[in-house]
This record gives sequence, structure tokens and C-alpha cells, in this order.
Amino acid sequence: THYWGGSEPFSEDEWRQIKTATSTILDWCQDKGVEFQFEHDGPEPELVQDQCIVFNGSVDESYETFVLRKQPFGFAFCKTARRPYDLAVGLVLVAVAQIAPDVLAISSDGDWESDWREIREAYSEIFGLEPDCIFDGDFDS
Repeated sequence: THYWGGSEPFSEDEWRQIKTATSTILDWCQDKGVEFQFEHDGPEPELVQDQCIVFNGSVDESYETFVLRKQPFGFAFCKTARRPYDLAVGLVLVAVAQIAPDVLAISSDGDWESDWREIREAYSEIFGLEPDCIFDGDFDS
């Protein structure tokens, strides 16, 4: 399970960068065989738009839908049951932390050094940067 929280909106520039990074991440994951859809029970494609980003794994690989809003409204989470789309969820959260480090507090049940190794390596491959630990767990927002 991944957790994030905040109360301040992303700036227009931050949100533009997050949407671009998310599209890049989803394309990269699809090239690696990860399939996406909008919701666990709907065949519509994933959604990256002006106010939110929404995706889940496809068909039998879905679990809980990942929803990131331009205007966070407190605490949110996404359980992925380590299904293939977990890679994309982690990558988007890393991208958010790199682009807008002060907007969201991010945490996970997974350990940064071991459980997030594949995500960190994928982020480095996609963006050419080794991310620092994104977890702070401060959900006072």
C-alpha cells in the first residue's frame, strides 16, 4: 500500500510536468508488458487530464485504482497487491516527489531500499536520475 497526503494544489507548471512524466511512465510500463485501464471494473483507458490522473491494472491484474488529484484533499492511498501496475504507481509517486517535493507527504508499506529497488532502477532508466528516498510519512496536511 502506498500513501500520500497534502492540502496545497500543485502549481500549473508542476502539474504539467507531472502529467508529462506520468504519460512517459505509462508508455514505458506498457512497453514492458504492463497493461492499464481506468478502473478495476471498466475497460476504459487510463486517464491523464487537467485535474486528475487515474489508472489501474487491466482485467485480472487490477486491484485498487490509483487517483492523483491536482488539488489534493488530504490523505489518499492505493493498494496494489504488488500487481504489475504497482511499478507505475511507484514511478508516478517518485516523479511527483522529484517535481514537487513540498506538495505531498509520501509513504509506503514497502521498504525504500529493498521493495522499491525495481521502481528506483526503472526511474533511473526512464529519466536518467537516481531518486532520493521519497518517504517522509508526515500526513499533518
